Amino acid sequence: MKRSDMPSLDDLRAFAAVVRLGSVRAAATELALTHGAVSRRVSKLADDLKLQLLEPDGRGVRPTRDGSRLAEAATDALKGIAAALTEIRSSSDAQPIVLSCERSLAMRWLIPRLSDF
Repeated sequence: MKRSDMPSLDDLRAFAAVVRLGSVRAAATELALTHGAVSRRVSKLADDLKLQLLEPDGRGVRPTRDGSRLAEAATDALKGIAAALTEIRSSSDAQPIVLSCERSLAMRWLIPRLSDF
């Protein structure tokens, strides 16, 4: 897959939040962005894909059929990335460093440099 075939992850994240929450304003609050920034990201995504992803629904928005499919896939992918990062971070924290050396080396060289280590 070429890079040009893949939309921005930030745009997908904003779109998935809008679909999940049903509101651009609620998604903006959750993502700590302005309403306009989220709206521009979703519009850019729709323009890049040449699809209508959202339609008005009272005071909020709802996804189109294509939008629902994309939101589901984006949400699954973002959850998978988050799960992988959680696993990676937890496994790297659980690995202690074990060091063995002669007492004189530890006393004269290692201990004075330990804080830098």
